[in-house]
Amino acid sequence: MTFLPIVERELRVASRKRSIFTLRFGAAAIVVLIWFVLSALGAGLPQSGFVVFMALTIGTFAFCLMGGVWLTADCVSEEKRDGTLGLLFLTDLSGHEVILGKLAATSLRGVYGVLAVFPVLALPFLTGGVGLGDFWRVIAVLLATLFLSLSVGLLLSVLNHETRSAMFGTAIALGILTVLPWLLWWLAGNVFYRGNLPPNFLLWLSPVFAFRAAFEADYGMLVGVAPFWFSCGLVFSLGMAAITAASVMIPKVWRETGEEAADPRRTGSYRVRFGSEGERRERRSLLEENPFYWLRTRDRSPQFLLWLVLGIVWLLWFCFWVGCFVSGTGGQEKALLGAVFTAFALHLFLKCFVAVEATRQFCEDRQSSALELLLVTPQPVVKIVEGVEDGLRRLFHGPMILLCLTNVAMLAIVFSGALRMRAAESEIFCMIIVVGAVLLPLDCFALRWVGMRTALTSTRHHRAAMKTLAQVMLIPWLVTPLFVFLGFAVVGMRGEDRFFIVLLWFVIVGAFDVTRGLAVTNSLATDLRFAVSEGRDRGMGSPPAEISPVPERRVAIPLRW
Repeated sequence: MTFLPIVERELRVASRKRSIFTLRFGAAAIVVLIWFVLSALGAGLPQSGFVVFMALTIGTFAFCLMGGVWLTADCVSEEKRDGTLGLLFLTDLSGHEVILGKLAATSLRGVYGVLAVFPVLALPFLTGGVGLGDFWRVIAVLLATLFLSLSVGLLLSVLNHETRSAMFGTAIALGILTVLPWLLWWLAGNVFYRGNLPPNFLLWLSPVFAFRAAFEADYGMLVGVAPFWFSCGLVFSLGMAAITAASVMIPKVWRETGEEAADPRRTGSYRVRFGSEGERRERRSLLEENPFYWLRTRDRSPQFLLWLVLGIVWLLWFCFWVGCFVSGTGGQEKALLGAVFTAFALHLFLKCFVAVEATRQFCEDRQSSALELLLVTPQPVVKIVEGVEDGLRRLFHGPMILLCLTNVAMLAIVFSGALRMRAAESEIFCMIIVVGAVLLPLDCFALRWVGMRTALTSTRHHRAAMKTLAQVMLIPWLVTPLFVFLGFAVVGMRGEDRFFIVLLWFVIVGAFDVTRGLAVTNSLATDLRFAVSEGRDRGMGSPPAEISPVPERRVAIPLRW
């Protein structure tokens, strides 16, 4: 038998796919464009090459750190839902062969994209400020971080059954591995070392520490060369441990246990997800009003997961927020930096959750052919879309209010005078906070509608969520660093110019969100039947003239924000 047959097959298939070559070219082209724009804007600035190199590597590191969420977190759980995982073990394949085959099948696109970026990262050598050791250490950190992320995604995919729980479980696990060593290091410094710096070995498990040490090893600012390689090796070892655990567990997880084979309504997990019998009886009245709204709101696990993660991160933000008022002079600046990044993480998590939930219902119904069966019932198409949209608004209404209030609380830091900021800096900071609060509902509005439409044309749930984020958030995520670099890195820019840049950024991103959302709102109900019945293989496009919908079916959905 061939050694690792699934891996060999996936490599042969990938070598003939046009999408692999397109992805490699696209990733390199985007990074080259970003390098060119940042180099042009930073021309003449001191250490411009190092600044551009940092900007490129930070973006690549973020992709490597979260690659497992989008690439491998659903590969095994999908097989479990389809009931095909057990068929693999009817052959003479072992657990590690299946896991490595899944790893090769799902991670090739991400690995090829990262490898295509590596030559572009060497371009800052032309402007100076970057050493050869910095470059190779960054390459080592990126590869180790990507391997850790993909391995953790595989392990969580083995342990979970649903796409949502696997993806967000992977994100939480990676967040714990990244943040927990820093919290332990900070607690050790304040409890055991009385404010002195504790040993750095407490941070070696964090990929962020390895990434930071890659730049500072040559200068002796933080760690030195040996701790960097120890940290990089531990990150890679964690990935190997996750792969080993997944290989050992996968032959056992596909079998149903006695509790799962019995009546699920008697289990405790079922009552937690769907409520008690009395609560389920009370919700039956929704079946008469809108069955799809009842279906969208009956499962309470998304709400529990959303509030659990938001609550934990929000408490961390609150600690930083309080530290802005009670810490010393140096501690206040660090607390403000922590509060800003934690608030940004809250916004980012909510938008990703919106993309995942907006695509879930239609994607699952389309895969099981349930959506086609619903279209032959008397239920109007508009009611189906309205039910899903109302359920999404109910799920995310409270979290959006919480995050908007969080941004308002950030303004109290400036108005209280706890931090000494210049007038121009405080004005720009306040405007960015206000703009972020205003853009949050606009982003969620666009993500909801674009996600529902994308789910009709995607074969996999995680791919539908990725496409939704790319269609709605890719341009803002690319434009925002450009405006930040232009507004704060260019020397001699006046406060009025920076104010205008922030305002222009708000107008561009807000107009893009509203345009994308309204475009789908006006067409989703009309094209839903065509997308399901006629557009399965041809994609979501305008229906041909000979099968265009009759005029009475062109009913616009009432717009509700």
